[in-house]
Amino acid sequence: MIPRPPQSCTIYTPKPLASAMVSTLGNHNAGLWLDPCIGEGVFVRAMTELGINRDRITAIDLESTSGTYDHLAQTRRGVDFLDWS
Repeated sequence: MIPRPPQSCTIYTPKPLASAMVSTLGNHNAGLWLDPCIGEGVFVRAMTELGINRDRITAIDLESTSGTYDHLAQTRRGVDFLDWS
């Protein structure tokens, strides 16, 4: 039998890890933030908890269906990050 790739390559970052990564970078007044795959919003939630304003956060996702935390960033759904960049 020939091995087949998984049907989905979706990987979700645990909230504690996202929070640790965001807090390590810190909230610098002029800094802009990018989440190239907002998914369930774990990174934008961590950014918001750090006090980063939604106007400084851009979030991108291939999925066109809106998500619970889209309002925490300037979110663009149905967009491929590589095409956007």
